Amino acid sequence: MGDLKFYLLLLSIWVLSTLLLRRLLHRRRPNLPPGPPGLPIIGHLHMVGPIPHQAFHRISSSYGPIIHLRLGSSSLVVVNTAEGARDVYKTSELAFADRPQSYASRKFAYDSAGFAFAPYGPYWKFVKKLCMSELLGGRTLDALSPIRWHERLRA
Repeated sequence: MGDLKFYLLLLSIWVLSTLLLRRLLHRRRPNLPPGPPGLPIIGHLHMVGPIPHQAFHRISSSYGPIIHLRLGSSSLVVVNTAEGARDVYKTSELAFADRPQSYASRKFAYDSAGFAFAPYGPYWKFVKKLCMSELLGGRTLDALSPIRWHERLRA
């Protein structure tokens, strides 16, 4: 029984020190938009619900058109107005041009070498140009026109 109490005490000290260390390390954040207070581990996941855009609208009515949320360990900035989104994309286009790289995309997509998972850059531009000219070019679309017509009749 004494060993169990010791291990529980050790576990609780470890959990508390980990949470305290994470909180201290995350204080040096950049200037983020306002947002509601989140829970320690899940952040704001409990507030999102099954229809995220309605939850974002509800939260933005209290905190303004641009809000900051944490979904688990991911940080998220939500822009709730069309004008705001247009301004963000005009001023910070390259910051949003890339996708986050995941372990699965690196492992299963040949180190993100395909068009869908390639990071934005010269290679992505080359593959996009190749797809637009060869796969979606006029010759290919004309050659596949009977197939599209047949599929449309089946639907």
